[in-house]
Amino acid sequence: MDCTASTLRTEHGNIAKIAIIIDNATWHNKLTPESEPPKRAWKKESVVEWLTARKIKFETYMTKAELIPLAFNHLPPKEFIVDKIANKYDIEIVRIPVKHCVL
Repeated sequence: MDCTASTLRTEHGNIAKIAIIIDNATWHNKLTPESEPPKRAWKKESVVEWLTARKIKFETYMTKAELIPLAFNHLPPKEFIVDKIANKYDIEIVRIPVKHCVL
């Protein structure tokens, strides 16, 4: 995506408005590492690291079952990798529903 966005921007210049149309397939909706939520399958240590990295207060005696809801209450806003790259090159992303490839 980075290569495509870069090429489009250099070919069309800085003034042109560019939009990329993609469907909502799972591979287009990968979250950035910063906005990725914790997984229920994670070990307690991983959940503790996730909470600590985001400066969310919790007690050390809390169990994993208590930490997971706390983490889900403090989820960061979703930020997609595709959107982040497109914003870097001032390109708009238009999403269409899955399996609706005809506009």
